[in-house]
Amino acid sequence: APWHVRILDASALLDDGGAGDVPESVDALRLRRVAALLEAKVFRGEVPQDETVRAGGHRVALQLDNRVERERLLSAIAAARERVHWQCYIVDDDAVSIAFMDALRDAGARGVKGRVLGDALYSRHDVYGAKNPVLERLRDAPNVELRVSRPLDGVPSLTDLKQRNHRKLVVVDGHAATVSGRNLGATYYRGFDELSLS
Repeated sequence: APWHVRILDASALLDDGGAGDVPESVDALRLRRVAALLEAKVFRGEVPQDETVRAGGHRVALQLDNRVERERLLSAIAAARERVHWQCYIVDDDAVSIAFMDALRDAGARGVKGRVLGDALYSRHDVYGAKNPVLERLRDAPNVELRVSRPLDGVPSLTDLKQRNHRKLVVVDGHAATVSGRNLGATYYRGFDELSLS
């Protein structure tokens, strides 16, 4: 089956982790790599937001509206038939994250296999005994497996602190993927029309 891939940031496409300590002097090189990958593998021109590009039997769409993407992902989880895999760096403790975790619980209850992988340090889970309440909602969910990468206990090395899992990826039923720079939380999935500016 063809893939439906949504790409939001360069780090997701380059799979370089998006670490904040990458020197600015390499930004131009990273952007050139993104352009080359997109030109060679996906499309041969400019892609306006919300338009779908077809290439090699696959469809690629760019979505910048957080609210639209949140609703699309919740619908995809609700429609999942076999499995949902979710990997992200940060899981915030807020209503948006709870909505996604509850959608995964509901999917698990109807037999869909779920797998969630977050970064232990930046999701504040399994780090010196801390538990993220949102992730804890999945502990007893049927058919849902929760893992965190690189839990911390004891005195961490610089490598323990710096080499974290920055990937943000959702795959539903093995054929539709969302590859983005969005972590899990209201900051990343709430639209501008939902924010109070007062």
